[in-house]
Amino acid sequence: MRRGHFGFTLIELLIVVAIIAILAAIAVPNFLEAQTRAKVSRVKADQRSVGTALEAYFVDYNAFPEPQPVDYSHVFIQYLAQLTTPVAFITSVQLVDPFTPKRDENIGWTWAPDFRGTYQYIYYGGWWAQAVHPDFIRRAFIMHSYGPSRSEPHMSHYPYRVLVNPSYTEGNANWPPSPSDCLYDPTNGTKSRGGIGRCGGFAGLPQVLGG
Repeated sequence: MRRGHFGFTLIELLIVVAIIAILAAIAVPNFLEAQTRAKVSRVKADQRSVGTALEAYFVDYNAFPEPQPVDYSHVFIQYLAQLTTPVAFITSVQLVDPFTPKRDENIGWTWAPDFRGTYQYIYYGGWWAQAVHPDFIRRAFIMHSYGPSRSEPHMSHYPYRVLVNPSYTEGNANWPPSPSDCLYDPTNGTKSRGGIGRCGGFAGLPQVLGG
């Protein structure tokens, strides 16, 4: 009488390994996509919270706050102490952009040594905008994230482009040649190029930019 067979043949093992590999090939990209979508949702939630605080500040002071100290190295919401003291319009402005490039990534420039990766914030009534773009609308702001591409978005430099063309996204006929000058568009894939932003004070400009 033959003994029962309790082992696996090489073919059976190879089939199991192949099935596991196929499942992993399907699951891993979906997991990475889910991570990106979660980060995009976090960016939108953070910017919505700060946007609400900025609008409340505007109601009280008839202007949006300017980052302090006033220089180009401090154009981040982490320098908007006016939103937390003496009146707490928001509990904290230390909201880290989940898409901040790593320090060893080449993004073409270096920020201040104390840069911790909060969202960039430009107030168009402040020193920077008046010096660089004196024709800009006063009492308006844009804050933005790098987006999944982790490249520097220039939406704060060119708000009128978005004002003229709200569909200023990759794939659009008027989409700019530079990947850093466009808005994030998830329909081109969750890792589409372009930044995600929020603005206020621009008549006719969509409040949410990208995403």
